[in-house]
Amino acid sequence: MTYQELQDRILAYLGHIPDPDPSVLAALPSFIEQAEDRIYRELRDQRMARNVFVLDLGSGTLPPFVLPDDFLGNGGVFDGATEWEQVPIAVLLDKDACQGAAQRYAINANELVIQDNAANPTTVLNYYAKPARLSAATTANNQIFQQNPDMFLYGALAEASIFMRDPNNGAMWNQQFLARLAALRMEQWNAKWAELTPQKIRLSR
Repeated sequence: MTYQELQDRILAYLGHIPDPDPSVLAALPSFIEQAEDRIYRELRDQRMARNVFVLDLGSGTLPPFVLPDDFLGNGGVFDGATEWEQVPIAVLLDKDACQGAAQRYAINANELVIQDNAANPTTVLNYYAKPARLSAATTANNQIFQQNPDMFLYGALAEASIFMRDPNNGAMWNQQFLARLAALRMEQWNAKWAELTPQKIRLSR
């Protein structure tokens, strides 16, 4: 589905084709953006997974390490196969608490804080990135949208219903949106568990 097709379908559901109200037409991008924001606040999809070397987040090799602009959620800090421990910033700044501990880090506002600034060239931050805003130029590359266009459609319609003061249709569209979002989240959850290696359990009598 293209961005224009998404807009046309929204207008059709709203009954604004072939002569859309200018105010509704002008607000269409806002409806879509609000739907995107709702989706990405809750969704952590493997298609959103990214990684970056921690040292690349600083000025040269010095802290502070500023989180990427598209950062949505943390996927862990790793040095090779070793995952660092995430702790609250207060714990990280407590030298007594961290003494002798394994490598630790904290996320504080928009910064990644590393214990003793011990990041090295192999330290990697895995994170979930917010996809680029939907537009005529980006929809083709957004696989979440291409594989789940109805989720974006119903999300935009739910937002439009608020603008148009249409609570009856709004409740129906919001229900459809939430059902599709829940189904996608469950799909991702099942995919995550499918990657785990089953362990044999011996039951005692």
